[in-house]
Amino acid sequence: MEATLVHELIEAVNHEYTKRYNRNKNYSLRAYARHLDIDASHLHKFIRGKKGLSRARLVVLGKKLNLGDEWIQKIKLSNRRGKRPGELYKVMDEAQLRRMHHWYYAAIIELPLLRGFQPVPEWIAKKLDISLTQASEALSSLQSSGMIINLPPSAQKKSSMVRPVSWS
Repeated sequence: MEATLVHELIEAVNHEYTKRYNRNKNYSLRAYARHLDIDASHLHKFIRGKKGLSRARLVVLGKKLNLGDEWIQKIKLSNRRGKRPGELYKVMDEAQLRRMHHWYYAAIIELPLLRGFQPVPEWIAKKLDISLTQASEALSSLQSSGMIINLPPSAQKKSSMVRPVSWS
């Protein structure tokens, strides 16, 4: 399943919740989860990228959030890989694999799992004890290969990563 589709859903969930919360400061995530007909804990874990949703649940949420027929069709036709429902994997081609020749490429992909993660080369270089140049080049290479993707700042603040990872 394309990570961008999941990010679109997470962004729509966050946007709608924020809209409702701004109208009523007492509006809770539990109430929103009830409206979406999903367990509050499960919704929270999904938003944070810790737990996935079945394709059927994604379709139901997409309909409730008015993401449109095209989005729903893409979800229905998408192919999910991997064993854990919260993780989306992508098979690397030979060129992408060659880009991963340094150990820190794989480490960079996993960094969003850390508390206090900052998607900037300075923070990454310090955390991994690599040069700023190495961090910048690795980020550029991973982004151009589609192994990490950019998310709007609003989505980054409200959600954790779903593979491919999200960066500012």
